[in-house]
Amino acid sequence: MPHTKSLEILCKNAEENIIVGGNLKPLYEVKPPKWFDEKIGYLVGIGNIYYGIPYGACMLIGKKLFNQIGYFRPELGRMKGSLVGIEDYEFVIRAKRYGFKSKIVQNAVFLHFVPRYRLELKYFIKRALADGASHLLIDMIYAKEKIIFKTLRYIFTLPSLLLKFYFLKTEISVFIEIMRRIGYLYAILTNIYRRRLLNH
Repeated sequence: MPHTKSLEILCKNAEENIIVGGNLKPLYEVKPPKWFDEKIGYLVGIGNIYYGIPYGACMLIGKKLFNQIGYFRPELGRMKGSLVGIEDYEFVIRAKRYGFKSKIVQNAVFLHFVPRYRLELKYFIKRALADGASHLLIDMIYAKEKIIFKTLRYIFTLPSLLLKFYFLKTEISVFIEIMRRIGYLYAILTNIYRRRLLNH
């Protein structure tokens, strides 16, 4: 849902060699809980200005990109019963590896509906776990040699993160990072993504 002239602004910034994204702002169904921070809004599809990466909720892609690097990979998308999905992020990574660029147009504001259930803590936990698993899939495609080192780093740093969150009562982003790392490690143990990739 764009603000007035946002679509026009976004189109004016579109170029054949750039992936363009709008500034995704929330349209909440209910007031967010006190612990919520828009810097973890990527888990509900908002806040892309904090990371400078276009999300699938609002992307303009020139035909030239599709012709040269291919399309989105459906095996990386969300499947029934799963919150795992990272096909838009993978597309941006692939484009950059081919020399293309991406950008966010901050004054092209688009409202993204955030339903009540996506503001519940249990959803954030599930979504963060899935996000960790999704990033393992990206590593399997682009950084296989780093997986073992990343795994060891996550194993050895998880206790300190847990202590930091419990005793210092730090912001929710630390808790989300803990869940992401657990999701990454769990996905390695279950080998789920190797099966997913091999089936496509």
